[in-house]
Amino acid sequence: MPRSTPQGEHRPPQDRGKRGLGGASPSNILAHLKGLDFPSTRDDLVEQARKNKASPGVISQLERLDQEEFGGPQDVLKAYGRIH
Repeated sequence: MPRSTPQGEHRPPQDRGKRGLGGASPSNILAHLKGLDFPSTRDDLVEQARKNKASPGVISQLERLDQEEFGGPQDVLKAYGRIH
């Protein structure tokens, strides 16, 4: 059975136990968007995260966001919160 996080979510195996920049926490998601200009699309977020060498788990979380356009980092955090 997959290990659960304190909130009950299940992390992909590559992100389990990671608390640094490799994990998929909200602050880590934003850290991988460094250099991105807003407004941006979900595809822009994914592309910037890849440029910043984000883990597959972070990329996966960005691809799952339920919004197409983001006016700023706060929109990214709100969308992230809806999927967790």
